[in-house]
Amino acid sequence: MKQSFDERQKQTLEHIGSNGFYVIFLALTAAILIQLGFFSTPLKNILGETVALLIGGFVYLGSCIKNGLWNPAKSAGSWQNNLIVSLVCSGIFSVFYGLSISQKAGANAPVGKYVCLFFTGIFLLGFLVTTLLSLGAKKQEQKQERKYSD
Repeated sequence: MKQSFDERQKQTLEHIGSNGFYVIFLALTAAILIQLGFFSTPLKNILGETVALLIGGFVYLGSCIKNGLWNPAKSAGSWQNNLIVSLVCSGIFSVFYGLSISQKAGANAPVGKYVCLFFTGIFLLGFLVTTLLSLGAKKQEQKQERKYSD
C-alpha cells in the first residue's frame, strides 16, 4: 500500500489548494462588497470577513514576494501591467464607492467629485503598491538566482 503521494499527485494537490484559496478569496471579496454596497452593512458587522481576507491576502503576497513570484509575466515592462491593473481595479471600486455614496446620500447628491477623488487616490496608491511589489519580487528573484547559481 502506498504511504505518500508521488510528484504528480503533490502538484495536483497544490493546484487544488491554490484554486480553493482563489475561490474563497473572491467569495469573501464579493460578500464584503455586496454587504457594504447594497445592504449598507456597518463595517463592524463584516469585520471577521475583512480580517480573514486581509490575512489571506497578506500571506499570499508575502509568500509571492519572498519567493520572487509576484510578476508571473516576467516582462521587462511590468509598469504597464501595473498601470492597467491599477486602472481597472480603481474603476471597479470607484463604481462601488459611487453607488454606495449615492445610495446613502440620495439620488440628487453631487457624488462625482468625490468619486473622481477616490478613483485618483486608489489609482495612485494601487500603482505605487504594485510597482513596489514588482520591484521587491524582482530583487528576491535575483537574490535566489545568485544563491542557486553558485
